[in-house]
Amino acid sequence: MRVTLPPWQKVVGPLAAIVPPFDLEGMPPRMEPIPAVGDHTDEVLAEIARAAATLMGAPLVTFWTVDEGTHTLEQRAFSDEEIGAKTPAQKRHFGEGAVGWVALHRQFLHIPNIYADARALGYAWDKSLGLTSFLGVPVMLDDVMLAVLTLNDRKPFEIDHDTHALLEGFVAQAAVAIHNARLYEGQEVRAARLHTLTRLN
Repeated sequence: MRVTLPPWQKVVGPLAAIVPPFDLEGMPPRMEPIPAVGDHTDEVLAEIARAAATLMGAPLVTFWTVDEGTHTLEQRAFSDEEIGAKTPAQKRHFGEGAVGWVALHRQFLHIPNIYADARALGYAWDKSLGLTSFLGVPVMLDDVMLAVLTLNDRKPFEIDHDTHALLEGFVAQAAVAIHNARLYEGQEVRAARLHTLTRLN
């Protein structure tokens, strides 16, 4: 099976060179969860986040990577590096906060006013930036939860067919990037183990 990126990829063409389509033929239908995501992947996710922020007109877009083994999420990449640098590293459990809700239910979530929804957390941080709305989208591949893409704005998002198409495209790019990185890291681990066994023999 091949992951094919949608037509809008031409709008953010440079990402095509960073995140090529990945051929999944012959791979098992479900990946084993590998928590680590490398620095290169963070750079790719930041690039996708910036493209999403530009095309969606959102002040802040964030990627949270998922560890299915521990049912936790971790902030990994921001569309705005200045905001990201000021934000302490955050982790959430599945079901905790709006992003945790998305991970737990594996569903799209739009909160027009975070101050009126009990699922939202981090009011002080959002308020300092004037952010009032939340949009969360699960990043999945072959029924494996890989990450959650979140967008924040100072007004409710307008959700229509074009919006869904854009979000699906960003999610497809991110899924390929994370999946490729985890497969590569898994290969590195196996190669290191083989090298150790060879030396012992």
